[in-house]
Amino acid sequence: MSLPRSSQICLSECTCYHVISRCNRQLHLLGGDPDARADRKGLLLKQLERLATHTAVGVAGFSIMDNHVHLLLKVDAESARKWSAREVARRWLALHPPRDGYFKPVEVGDEHLAVLASDADAIAAAREKLMSISQFMKELKQEVTQRINRLDDTVGSVWAGRFKSKRVTDEAQLLTTLAYIDLNPFAAGVCKTPEQGEHTSLAARLFGGASQADGVEATLKTSVRKKNKQSGQVRERRGWWMTVGGGQPGMAGRARSLMPDTDLTFGRYLKLLDAVSRLMRKGKNRMQDDARTISQRLGVSPLNVAATLTSWFEEGLPWDRARVASG
Repeated sequence: MSLPRSSQICLSECTCYHVISRCNRQLHLLGGDPDARADRKGLLLKQLERLATHTAVGVAGFSIMDNHVHLLLKVDAESARKWSAREVARRWLALHPPRDGYFKPVEVGDEHLAVLASDADAIAAAREKLMSISQFMKELKQEVTQRINRLDDTVGSVWAGRFKSKRVTDEAQLLTTLAYIDLNPFAAGVCKTPEQGEHTSLAARLFGGASQADGVEATLKTSVRKKNKQSGQVRERRGWWMTVGGGQPGMAGRARSLMPDTDLTFGRYLKLLDAVSRLMRKGKNRMQDDARTISQRLGVSPLNVAATLTSWFEEGLPWDRARVASG
């Protein structure tokens, strides 16, 4: 017997949850041939972005497999309770725009915002829904189901009943859960290295959201490698997902960081993933002990950094060289 959702999700006790939703009858309804897979998973990513942008539910981690989805969701209830009535109205109408006589969405104007913002009961209800993981998952699954059914010209549910949720109560569990989510494609043998897993928060942080939705992963990876060699470190790309690093005191965007007020950086998280991938149990894909580290695979190594710094010290910084040449 399933526990009541209220006993599983309680924001006053815990604001971070590992959420899992499986496809109907374990069918690979998010998979198929490469084009179909990209389309279906792209739809889910776009709806995740839409919801993460306008609600108080942040997406800290995600892995979209062919027959199930893992999400790490963190609710910023403190900020949501401080939103003005107009801000709540703006966010709610961005997700649920008014409709015309043909049930087509119309552009949200000041009049729509003013009418909703003046209704205290409606604002209170909307604020609670914008903080609700249950509402978040409802809107995610409904939208994806409708769009996939249109693609397939069919009807029926894509998802197997209710989603499952697990409270994430401390920093160790948070890191463990995020690593589990990011390593899902690798552990399943879908890819040879953790960073090759598509449609994950790891891929998003390494290569940006476009790598999953727009089919330009190879170009982005090349660009990332060049930047990594120049900077000597793997840079975390920013987007609608929450960041791993950047949560230190005084830094911008702390509220969007997974673990604010800690010394966690993206580089340290990558080292953790690399170490874990070499210790996976038998029966699961694992990295060989003599395999290059994730930093080396992405183009960052002491030799690369030393070569770059030698060039900078001897010939000047690249932007200074360009200025001298143009002069």
